[in-house]
Amino acid sequence: MGMADTSRDGDQRALETFRGMVADLEATGVAMALENHGRVETSPEQTMAIITGVGSPLFGSCVDLGNLATDRYAAISALAPMAKYVHARSQAFDENGEETTIDYKRAFAILTAFGYDDDIAIDYEGREDSVQGVLKTKALIEKHWYHPEAGYGQMAA
Repeated sequence: MGMADTSRDGDQRALETFRGMVADLEATGVAMALENHGRVETSPEQTMAIITGVGSPLFGSCVDLGNLATDRYAAISALAPMAKYVHARSQAFDENGEETTIDYKRAFAILTAFGYDDDIAIDYEGREDSVQGVLKTKALIEKHWYHPEAGYGQMAA
């Protein structure tokens, strides 16, 4: 496993690589999302600069609610307008079924305010039984985001 190139040259190479994919995205109509995880997760500004630099409506952000090095909710607000996909990360739950490190109600309210109403992937990383962790995360999504009567949110069939 190699090390990430954290230099400005590395940023430029990443930007050029993503720009080189735009023709394929446009030819296929497939959207691509850059996750705020790993090298470009350092700051939402860095992620947004790459997305803006690519300059395609088919290239946006994958907002991972659990991988934010800065103020979580400010970062979600920054990335939400460019969101193509969301990861609902979870690790542990309190007695009310709420995630202990992420305020899902607040996070989903931000996403909704920016018009995000697409898919949310569950990314459970906790210590309890993974099936139970996924089900608890699903319950949080249903509680705080899935509101078809209000016209947003969707559940997979």
